[in-house]
This record gives sequence, structure tokens and C-alpha cells, in this order.
Amino acid sequence: MIKFLVTGARSPAALEIARNLSHFGYSVILADTLNYPLAKNSYSVERYYRLPSPLRNIKQFQVEIEKIIVTENIDVIVPTCEEVFYIAFIKDALEKKCSVFCPPFNLIKAMHSKLNILSLCDGLDIRLPKTQLLNEYTISELKDFDQIVLKREFCRFGTGVNLNPSLKNIDEWLAKETTPVLLQEKVRGVEHCSYSVARNGIVLAESIYKPIYRVKSSAGIYFEPVINESISLFIREFCLKYRYTGQVGFDVMLDKNEVTLIECNPRTTSGVHFLENNDLGSLFAESNTKKIMNFQQPIPARNDSNKRTPKMVSSAMLLLALPEALIKGDIKRCWQDYLKATDVISKKNDKSHIIYTFLSFFELLNLAIKKRISIREAATFDIEWDGEDIT
Repeated sequence: MIKFLVTGARSPAALEIARNLSHFGYSVILADTLNYPLAKNSYSVERYYRLPSPLRNIKQFQVEIEKIIVTENIDVIVPTCEEVFYIAFIKDALEKKCSVFCPPFNLIKAMHSKLNILSLCDGLDIRLPKTQLLNEYTISELKDFDQIVLKREFCRFGTGVNLNPSLKNIDEWLAKETTPVLLQEKVRGVEHCSYSVARNGIVLAESIYKPIYRVKSSAGIYFEPVINESISLFIREFCLKYRYTGQVGFDVMLDKNEVTLIECNPRTTSGVHFLENNDLGSLFAESNTKKIMNFQQPIPARNDSNKRTPKMVSSAMLLLALPEALIKGDIKRCWQDYLKATDVISKKNDKSHIIYTFLSFFELLNLAIKKRISIREAATFDIEWDGEDIT
């Protein structure tokens, strides 16, 4: 039996992967830096290990992961959240002991940059938005504020983005920033997101979806599956060009037939929830993917996309989306959408989420209060990488 170490246990995506792997007969070990991550107590997990934060000491982080590899006889490591950048940084050392399912660090750091990803995609079949670094000269030349957005070069989940800039709030915003800021044209259209699993440049599985409801303008909480061949073609082109191995998600804007790139997430995204009936372990484990490497088209999520139901984070919909819809007078449509979707956390045969949803929330709330940051920021505070030197 292949044994997996799944990191980033705090996320619904990690919980989905753990359940999937267990369902298809694999052994699952979880790890994260939190005491009470969401997936910790799932029936699908054999054991959970708490790791030190890689921000503070990458060497100790590596030592602890290597201990888990040896103790548990791990075959494959599957990073799912922001810790993927640190695992990619130490990938060569870890692969002396087991397989690590993520890209090399030099590629993944360029994909994470909202500026460098555009260079990586130059020449591929996708439109690239006009983008430049913001400096004193560009600030003095700014006009047509309704046509531009500002964003950090490294950001996540919709945070670090100024969608409505003005000369006043630009100065206030920049005064708080310690990382490079980009000036980018405002792209119109309907946002689409993706999740793909690839090995050696071949896309083995994918899903594409629209984030219908969000936590304000950040992370999505309601996902509607779609099929779009233009987006699929771009994903296949990108992965083939860089002989990509790992998980990857792209956020794009679709305006009529034109697809414009917004950003790249070289990790697990919410699209994994649409692959619940696919054997992900056979894609993550190199020995099991050899038999399907002759496929030139990605394996779609089982069942036609138009027949699959939307997915949602039910608790967030109830606490955030429905009250907001009530205020806006749109409660009927929101409630109908809620009834159509299935929850990505709650499962009949796995009730662990009931207590760990609350334990995880209160742990993040405590961190947010201590650090004087938002809960959203606290969710990845100790595993984020924003271009700094890793020591």
C-alpha cells in the first residue's frame, strides 16, 4: 500500500484529498503547523504531526518532515497549501527519501509572482494584462483610475489587491507595503478558476469552475463547475512547455471568447472537490501514473460537468453569503443556489468536521488577535512565502 504525507491539513482541499486517498485504499498521514487543523481528526487519517513554521527555521522544518518520512515509511509527499513553496525549496533533499509531488523551486517561485507568471505565459494561447511595477514615476503618471488595479507581487486569496485605487488611498496603501506592488489594467469579464494534476508536462486530470460567492472579494465559498476548451488548451500548453509535475490552478477572466490570465496558484485549489470520484493517488504516485502517460487529453472529473452539482463551504454560505444576500434583497436566488450545492466539508461517514471546524476557527481567531491581523491573514500567516530569502 502506498503511504502519503499530505501537508497543509488546515484547508478543505487537504481534507478532500485525504478522504479521496483513503477511499481508494491508500494510507494517509497529515501534517501542518497548527494544533487543530480542519482535517486532523478525519476518519481517513492514520496520524497527524504538528510541524514547526518554515518561516522561522527552514532547517528544523526539513528535519521534522524527514523524521515523519522515516517513521511512517512515507512514499509520496503531497503539499496542498502555501507550505508548498518551502517544500519545493527543500525538495531535492526530501527526494532522497521519498517522492515529492510539486514543481522545482525555481519554477514555482516564478509562478507565484504576479509579474513573472506573465513572462512564463508569453507566447501561449492566452491574453496577458498590461502590468508594470509601481514606483514614484508611475504614481505621478496615474490617471483613469477606473481602468486599473493595484496588487502585491505576491498575494493570495484576493487579499493584497486594491480594486478601486485613488491617489489618496494609493499613498496610504503603499505606506503599509513591504513587498513590490504592481499596476495592472482592470480586466473585465467572468472569473473562472481551475485545478489540474500534471506529470512530466501531461495534464492527467482537471476541473474548471466559477467562484459564484466569495468572502467579500477574497476566497471563494461556492463553486459552479463548467467546461471550457480554451482554458483547458491553455493549461495543457503551459504544462507541456515546462514539463510540469504537480498541482496547479489558474484564475482567468473570460470575456466572450477571450481568455485573460489573472494569476497562477501552484498548489491545490478548490477545483479538487470536483475530482472526488477520481483516484488521485494514482496520479500523485509516479509508479501508478506510468500506465496512463500515453493520454494526450486530461482525464475529466467523472460525470459530465453540466450534470455535476455545485460545491460550497456550507458554513460560510450560511454565515456570510445568505445574510449579505438578505441585505441586498437577493435572498431567493442565494437560497436556491444553496439548495443546489453540496458541502465540501460535511460527509455522512466522516463527522470529524463538526468539532474541528470550530477548533480550527478559534485557533486562527486567537492568532489573529495576538498578531492584530484579520482571520483571513491568520489562516496562512505561518506558512506564507512572499519572495523573501528562505533561511
